[in-house]
Amino acid sequence: MAEFLGAPVTTSFMGKGSFPEDHDLFACACGDLGSIPGNAMTRSADVLLAIGCRFSDRITSSYLPGVTFDIPKTKLIQVDLDGFEIGKNYPVEVGIVGDAKAVLSGILAGLKEKGKPRDYKNSAQFKELLERKMEWEEFLRPLRTANVQPMTASQVLVEARKALPRDTIVVTDSSNPQNQVFNEFPVYGPRQHITPGGMSGIGFALPAAIGAKLGKPEAPVCAVFGDGAFLQTGTELATAAMLGTAVVFLVINNGGWGAIRNLQLNMFGEDREIITQFKTPDGEPWMADAAGVAKSLGCEAERVTDPAEIGPAIQRALASGKPYLIDAICAIERPYSNMHVTGWWDITVPAYLGDLRAKYVKGRGF
Repeated sequence: MAEFLGAPVTTSFMGKGSFPEDHDLFACACGDLGSIPGNAMTRSADVLLAIGCRFSDRITSSYLPGVTFDIPKTKLIQVDLDGFEIGKNYPVEVGIVGDAKAVLSGILAGLKEKGKPRDYKNSAQFKELLERKMEWEEFLRPLRTANVQPMTASQVLVEARKALPRDTIVVTDSSNPQNQVFNEFPVYGPRQHITPGGMSGIGFALPAAIGAKLGKPEAPVCAVFGDGAFLQTGTELATAAMLGTAVVFLVINNGGWGAIRNLQLNMFGEDREIITQFKTPDGEPWMADAAGVAKSLGCEAERVTDPAEIGPAIQRALASGKPYLIDAICAIERPYSNMHVTGWWDITVPAYLGDLRAKYVKGRGF
């Protein structure tokens, strides 16, 4: 349908993988931590066809008009199996209750009866999409190519994607690694991206990746999660060792709760960080030895500090045929741990903070 209409496609957290991300009509992610092309295409659309989308606060930039979506100026056609979702968060022009495959097949058949596929590659919208995607690549480039130690999470993801097979199932956790995989780690087919996109419980990735491998043993599986998430459920590596589940566990280890630390500093000021960077009582920083823990629980493991070694480490992990943890040491200091913000999420910045709240609101999105 996208190709017939020449319509750009974006996905939510839970929809990632439903459309191949190397397709020329893929507009990348949308939402508060979405992408430049994703948000540009959705907010400027005349008509939006939403398939099984809940329109959560994260994917809609907290419903602020003109940041990610501009509904009802944009006409919404909403398809969902659950009738209660139709019109729940946005008014609809047309609501359709039904199975996604059946509905899309029917609409496409109707379109083919009425006309021919569009020559979208010569359209102004497609030209804008390509320009926005180039802009997005340039926006990501600094953190992907930063010559710093510790390395950036963006560097880890770029190198991991190069090394992992195309059909790898990637499982993410809550927090920054989840958001960065959403944007910076392309997947190419359905059921190749598993994430806790509802309540976003931290500690999900490691046991979920074991389950994914048991459910589809022939597919490569890679869990991507932070050291904070590792501290929640890392002992389940013993389960992987006992079952022999050959999962690649890629830990973005930055010595703290990086997402929360950045929120504290961004929202409340540079002097308001508390218990989000791992330190001893005398202020000495430390990092969890995730590789050491993995070895103690019966898994293969290694620590990596150079982005050029991420790919070879993944190759060793895949070749081992065993559960294998890669402890990737990454930066927690800003700007190297910063998340890009192209939309807006109205996370709590109390009104009593006055100018800080006003500055936060003014700086939303692109």
